[in-house]
Amino acid sequence: MRKMGRFHRLFVYARRIAMRNSVLGVALCFGCLVASSDAWAQQGAGSQAVLTAQYSRATGAPINKCQSFKANSGPGTMTVVNGSPSGENRVSSAVVELNGANILDQRFFNQQQAQAAINVQLLANNNLCVQLASAPGALLLVTVTEPIPALIAGTVRDRNTRLPIANAWVFFYGTAYGTVFTDANGNYAFTAGQLTS
Repeated sequence: MRKMGRFHRLFVYARRIAMRNSVLGVALCFGCLVASSDAWAQQGAGSQAVLTAQYSRATGAPINKCQSFKANSGPGTMTVVNGSPSGENRVSSAVVELNGANILDQRFFNQQQAQAAINVQLLANNNLCVQLASAPGALLLVTVTEPIPALIAGTVRDRNTRLPIANAWVFFYGTAYGTVFTDANGNYAFTAGQLTS
């Protein structure tokens, strides 16, 4: 049987670790060819807001505002609160658009409708536009949230001594790809969006 080289052994070992722990894909450690990476994925919990904006109708021309915001590409939720918590200042005429798609329009807004939560598809760079044409004093609160991404963490160790390796360059590929570096204790932790290609 042909003897495997150190790089090949590392590749196979890292691949088994990644598959066993359902990590992004394969973890390779360059500059430490006799090393292994113990990796695991910690699921993200809950959601985080990527945009919160309030619109208030004043006298004069209707409001027509657009604003951009960043997010992780993927599913998200837009929550629209109509009026104040007491039920006053509700909107009866408005249009809410995200990235050119109509999310809510005049068919939704009335004095009885207090809130709506809509599933949306987020991009890395998003554009929210709101047209508000109700009576002066009407309020609209728009919040966009995204799931908290899973945290990928692990430790790179020397395969012989089992001592951690500091400042190791680790390359991941699979559903996301890129590189990270270990800290002084041989540890790394990142989300897919933080990988550096």
